[in-house]
Amino acid sequence: MSTVLIIEDDDAIRVLISALCRRLGLAVEVAADGAAGVAMLRQRHYDALLLDLMLPKVNGFEVLREVRASAPSLLARTIIITAVSNATLRDFDGGGTMVLLRKPFDIADLQDALVACTGCMEAPRPAPRLVPFTARATG
Repeated sequence: MSTVLIIEDDDAIRVLISALCRRLGLAVEVAADGAAGVAMLRQRHYDALLLDLMLPKVNGFEVLREVRASAPSLLARTIIITAVSNATLRDFDGGGTMVLLRKPFDIADLQDALVACTGCMEAPRPAPRLVPFTARATG
């Protein structure tokens, strides 16, 4: 089973991403700040990394520098999820990461990225909820 590290300081987003990963059959480990994430990255191998850029203690750009130095092959399996401004990203080329998703992100886009970088089987998507059209009587 592939293991994903999620480094995200927003509790609700962390829970949402964790639930999606588990639904895809992925094992999940989480860090609520960049320092904890870096410590976890130094302790074990991860199959994928989901990373926010604006984190307390150590920001996501610094986490990417650590990944580049200690586990460069993980960069290609790194999904960045962020709400930083375009000005902040102006000089950021992605650093070899797989994809950058802007908050608020589409769950389907995140699922597609997870499937692509972990090789897990795609979870079935719920069928669209169809609302019957009722013609309005005129009279």
